[in-house]
Amino acid sequence: MVWGDDSGLRYAEAALASYGLDAATPLRLISLSENATFLVGEDPPVGVLRVYRPDYQTEAAKRSELAWIDALRAAEVVATPAVIATAGGDELARVELGGDARDCVMFEFVAGRELATSGRASSDPAVYGRVGAIVATLHRQVLEWRQPDWFERMHWDAESILGPAAPWGDWRRAPALSADDVSIIERAEARLRERLADYPQTPRNSGLVHCDLRTTNVLEGPDGTLWVIDFDDSGYSWLLWDLCSTTSFIEHTDEVDGIVRAWLAGYTAERPLDALDLAAIPDLVFLRRLHLLAWIGSHPGADAAVEIGEAHAIGTVDVARRYLSGRFLAAISEE
Repeated sequence: MVWGDDSGLRYAEAALASYGLDAATPLRLISLSENATFLVGEDPPVGVLRVYRPDYQTEAAKRSELAWIDALRAAEVVATPAVIATAGGDELARVELGGDARDCVMFEFVAGRELATSGRASSDPAVYGRVGAIVATLHRQVLEWRQPDWFERMHWDAESILGPAAPWGDWRRAPALSADDVSIIERAEARLRERLADYPQTPRNSGLVHCDLRTTNVLEGPDGTLWVIDFDDSGYSWLLWDLCSTTSFIEHTDEVDGIVRAWLAGYTAERPLDALDLAAIPDLVFLRRLHLLAWIGSHPGADAAVEIGEAHAIGTVDVARRYLSGRFLAAISEE
């Protein structure tokens, strides 16, 4: 991830004119990950501005994300912040500085609190049931929605996550892994690949998913409304990949079984799952753990990587051991 010392600030400042905003409008960096995200204005904020990371997504992929958001809002499927168009009516603002171009997008600001903090499980299991119900609602829309012919998003499967050309890199490059740790995880990965061969992506169990529906990406407004934010990672995968993103960074905790049960209770109240889906949950959750291990190795400057970093690698070794022994989420897969 290459941002430079300004963390995208120069591009955010330059983008203000595209929205008819004064150059002196305050900007505050609130997240640095794949993209740099800024709060624009204050008392009240004007919106939330994303500066896209260079050379990561195509223009069609960016516009596809925004098209899905527009469709969800039009159908009133879930509450999600509106895309704010530029003064010229475009949903993307193109900024060029010194021969370098970045795309930006502005979203409506909504007041709310995150359902739980990144890397820590909520003390209230009902939180995860609420997320599961939201995900089921999203999946029903996806399975019925006719996407534009030009629609383009990433595909996430075992090969795109674990293979040599994985966009998020090789999990072996994560910090704090010893040779013994790598050996343990490699054995677990081999078993994972074998098991996922029996759960291929099909029209029944896969489609367009949010891919990052952690509790940090669901905001509870003052009136109790749950707002879904940050569709930047959305792409094609198993539908249950959205369960795996809910357990991101907390797969190693004692609470994970209860979290998955609560999520499933909320989800299946809206949309059924079958025995094959349930049996694949330990495999998909472990795959997500490896996906994030690779992400930490390739995004050392990202907020979550800095916060969790080595602890995630150490926890992954423990998860790998439990996965190899058949103890990881075993009760869930048998229900």
